[in-house]
Amino acid sequence: MIVSAHPLHACRRRVRILRLRLQDGFLLPSPVLAKTLRRAPVEVSGAQADLRIGHAKGGKVTAFVSEDPTDDDEEALDARERMARLIFAPRILAQVVKCVAQFGVADHLATGPCHPADLAAVIGLDASAAGRLLRYCTTVGLVRRDKDGRYHGTELLATLRSDDPYRLRSFAMAQNGPGQWAVLSRLDEALRTGAPQAAEALGCELYEYYGRPDVADEAAAYRQGLLGRSVDVQDAVVDFVDTRGLASVLDVGGSAGSMVMALMLANPDLRGAVLDLPDAAPAAEAQARRLGVSERFEFIAGNFFEEVPGSDLFLLKNVLGNWDDDRCVAILENSRRKALPESRWVIVENAVDESSPKRWAVDVDIVTLVAVGGRVRSVDDYRRLLTRAGLRFVRSASATAGYQLIEAVLR
Repeated sequence: MIVSAHPLHACRRRVRILRLRLQDGFLLPSPVLAKTLRRAPVEVSGAQADLRIGHAKGGKVTAFVSEDPTDDDEEALDARERMARLIFAPRILAQVVKCVAQFGVADHLATGPCHPADLAAVIGLDASAAGRLLRYCTTVGLVRRDKDGRYHGTELLATLRSDDPYRLRSFAMAQNGPGQWAVLSRLDEALRTGAPQAAEALGCELYEYYGRPDVADEAAAYRQGLLGRSVDVQDAVVDFVDTRGLASVLDVGGSAGSMVMALMLANPDLRGAVLDLPDAAPAAEAQARRLGVSERFEFIAGNFFEEVPGSDLFLLKNVLGNWDDDRCVAILENSRRKALPESRWVIVENAVDESSPKRWAVDVDIVTLVAVGGRVRSVDDYRRLLTRAGLRFVRSASATAGYQLIEAVLR
């Protein structure tokens, strides 16, 4: 957006408003006052601009800005420049975020601002390179630089702290780690063949890759990232599922078991289990101990394509989306074989509305295409899968983070 230089409006400087703060400290997203600020007098100093507008409380708004001649509004660029940015910028941003997470920048700046050389000394980086990293981070709102040359962490950066319950630090390291990038580099082959490319890229399937001892740190970050992605939807699942009168719930392919344990915490009489590959056991058992549900929890090492134990409730979160239709039907049929007449199924998956697809859903869809051969489906797609597996769709509900919750019973 363009704002005028205070006080004479003689020159114009282009700045991008990241967020706004009224004089008394309230934060506002930048679109709230965007129209008013287009012609507001402004004093720009580093990463901060004071915009004086008469009708704001106290007559003053502090805007944290990114100021860079190359960061002009996208609509002001021609198509070729926009395309050049699409080609060049995303891969750099992804790896910068990964490195910021990996080196714990958010944790260190949470204790206060510092100069690049000081941060570099603490986290083991080259001082000059650290300065260049932080300079880049100012352009995407991760940090801001004050007039003394010190860098401050922002609210956005704080989401990468190691103590954040959403575990986005782990998510950033895993999703931008060697395994995921090697697989994504073969998207062209996935598009040509319709087949997943993990085996060609990694020498084994993706889930086998994360079981290898030589990538233990990457695998741990991957599982922690999955745990974090469950935080948003856990409460919705607890509200969606009535576990009164149920004795057991089985989290099919449940990894560390965060979802089944949320149900167990909500119902102290409920016993829970996770069925997954053996390498997931340590994380699940540690999670059960941490939450105090170990006595009611069991980890079952196994393969859901071979056998699924019986249960009152079968929970499948982020499982069916990883497989093609035939394999989804096989998983559901295996769970049906030892089901009780009154058993229920709850499916928790990202879903797409073909008439109005959301960016997160289509991002996930491309990743599943190239990595595991799965897909993001619509609710109607799941109806058809359930019917093929001998189950009956009961209801669905939208949840946070683009998830759909689907309940089914035996036909």
